[in-house]
Amino acid sequence: MVQLRDLETWKHVKGVQSGDVGPKVGYVAKDNGWARFDNVRIPRTNLLMGYVDVDRQGNFKKKGDLRVLYTVMMIIRAAIVGYSGFGLQKAVLIGIRYSIMRRQFQTLNGSTLERPILDYQTQRHVFAVLLSKVFVMQANGRYTDGQFLQMMEEIKDRRQFSKMDPMHHLLSGLKALYSAEYFDGAEEAR
Repeated sequence: MVQLRDLETWKHVKGVQSGDVGPKVGYVAKDNGWARFDNVRIPRTNLLMGYVDVDRQGNFKKKGDLRVLYTVMMIIRAAIVGYSGFGLQKAVLIGIRYSIMRRQFQTLNGSTLERPILDYQTQRHVFAVLLSKVFVMQANGRYTDGQFLQMMEEIKDRRQFSKMDPMHHLLSGLKALYSAEYFDGAEEAR
């Protein structure tokens, strides 16, 4: 941890420069920045040395298993997999509610009351498929989250990384698939 700005003037302290990288495409909520240090001394007690060590002479050494750092990206992927089904659920719910309320064309029996568009077979087919995707994505998301948490416990308790490689492949594939299904399904419901 290092102080970047003066606490009274809010200007950069000597030797420090920083700035904003700008928004990430598709992930605007993530704030990215940069920092540059020129002859700035950071006390060893301020270093976050969970997986590295810097001795008093300034020698750098890795410690522990650095594979654990990769789990940060896996946590984000697991969250995307878990959320996609619930995001699609919201879009499908809105679409079904609209399809119940929106009426169009009179019925064949001569009634003046127009039919809800959900009565039409093509509309029902669209939402039946989307609704089934919601159930599958949510169930699989919960299962995957449970497997991920089990992997994290094994890493934390026993330093056992045997499930990390298969989990990486699973999360990478599901992130891509579920993101696309969520986006395409929400668009179709709209």
